[in-house]
Amino acid sequence: DMQDVSEQRDVRHQLCNSGDNDACFAIEFGACADRNPRIAIPACSRQLAVRDDRRTGGNTRFERAIRYMLRANAYMRQGDMERALSDYDLAVTADGTVFWMHTQRGDANFLAGNFEEALASYDAALALDPDLASVLSNRALVYAAAPDDEVRNPQQALADAERANALAPGQPAYIDGLAVAHAANGNFDRAIAELQRAIDLLPSDMPEVMDDYRKRLALYQQGMPYQIVPRPQS
Repeated sequence: DMQDVSEQRDVRHQLCNSGDNDACFAIEFGACADRNPRIAIPACSRQLAVRDDRRTGGNTRFERAIRYMLRANAYMRQGDMERALSDYDLAVTADGTVFWMHTQRGDANFLAGNFEEALASYDAALALDPDLASVLSNRALVYAAAPDDEVRNPQQALADAERANALAPGQPAYIDGLAVAHAANGNFDRAIAELQRAIDLLPSDMPEVMDDYRKRLALYQQGMPYQIVPRPQS
C-alpha cells in the first residue's frame, strides 16, 4: 500500500509540475476514487481544498459532490462513520439532484442507527425516482423494524415492501423485507411463508445472510417481530 501511495504521488507531481493541468486533474480524480482509503482520502481532500479553475466545461457542482461522496465512501471503508456522514451531507449540499447521492447518505445513516435521517434521505431519493426498489425495501425495513416507536410505521412498511417486490420480483433481500413488514403488522404466518421463500431463493454461498434469515424465521415462529439493532459506531 505504501508503494502504491508513493507511486501515485510521484505521478501526480510530475504531471502537475509539468504544467499539464488537465492530466494533473485526471490522475488526482482517479486517486480520489481509489479503493485504498490512504490514497483516496488525501487525493479527494486536495481537490476539495482548491478551486477548480479548469476551462474544459462540465458540471463542477456535480464533480465536487462526487469528490465528497468518494471521500465519504473511503471514510466508511476506514470505519470512520462520523466523517463519512459529514461528507455525505456535503455531497448532497453540493448537488442534491442525483438520487444515488441521497441513497448513499440514507444507507450510511441506516448503518449508523440514525433512522429519521435515513428516512429523510430515502424520501429525497424517491422524490427524484419513485421506482427505486432497493430504496423502497430499505425504507420498509426502517418503518417496520426501527427500535424507536415514533419512527415505525408498519402500514407504510408493508406498502413499500410490496412495491419493491413488484418492481423487482424474486430478490431474496426484498422478499426478506416483505417478511419483516408482515411481521411488524402481526401477520406472522405470512412472514414465515415469505421468509421461507427468500431462504429457498438465497444462493448457497451467502452463509451469513442465511444465518440472519434463520434467526428471523425463529422469531416469527415465536410470534415476535424483528427489530433492528444498530451497529456500534467506531
